[in-house]
Amino acid sequence: MLSAASCAYSVSASVSARPASTPGSADIGQSVSVMVSSSALDELARKDLRGRLGGGLVLPPEKCGLQSRLCQDVSCAIAFAIVVLVVLTQRLELRLPVERDRERFVQLFCDREFMVFSAGVLDREAANRRFDQMLIRAEEFPFAKQPVIDRSTGQILGYSGVDRFEFEGRSRLEYGYRLTPEARGRGYSTEAGRAMLAEASKTYRGELLAMIDPENHASQSVAHKLGFSFWKQALVDGYLDNLYRLQLGGSH
Repeated sequence: MLSAASCAYSVSASVSARPASTPGSADIGQSVSVMVSSSALDELARKDLRGRLGGGLVLPPEKCGLQSRLCQDVSCAIAFAIVVLVVLTQRLELRLPVERDRERFVQLFCDREFMVFSAGVLDREAANRRFDQMLIRAEEFPFAKQPVIDRSTGQILGYSGVDRFEFEGRSRLEYGYRLTPEARGRGYSTEAGRAMLAEASKTYRGELLAMIDPENHASQSVAHKLGFSFWKQALVDGYLDNLYRLQLGGSH
């Protein structure tokens, strides 16, 4: 439980994205909400706070990258922080997935048109497991696969971000994106991708891979716009993919 010395505050920051060549690109805005406890939170308390806030990351403060006056009461020592990060572009909102997104993503993972150029449509049980995996990865990376939301409607259009996968005997980070049919061809994947990669570059140093069906020319074009370069063709989980890679910030 939170102690009586707990305090809450909000921090807002803004960073500028590199100008994009596609319509709709804009500055990327970050909005960070934090709750700070004066004593370390056990796992149960962390989950409870996450639930009350509707989701978010629970991180040690040194991983939050925050520099601000935290409390008037200097005795309020920082133990853990709940961070809800929202990235805004001109047209889109990106944030880590939360439980209330489950039904939307289950519907999408069960939709044949949404799942084109993939291993196939999932049943509800498999779709729920895939969303569970999104939640797990969101605990690990602030740039994990997350909802791409139309700011004008609030509708989830798909996802953008990273996941882990095994390849050539190593755990790798795969960057992926997928949108509903009506959202394709409008530059959303590139716009969301630039925002996600800007976030990733703040904390991650290493290689990202993109796995793309050789027939999916639109997705390959997006990868090139995001700075990925073709590496090779390879079998991944029994499927032949074009592999693209991007190095962020030198060696990991």
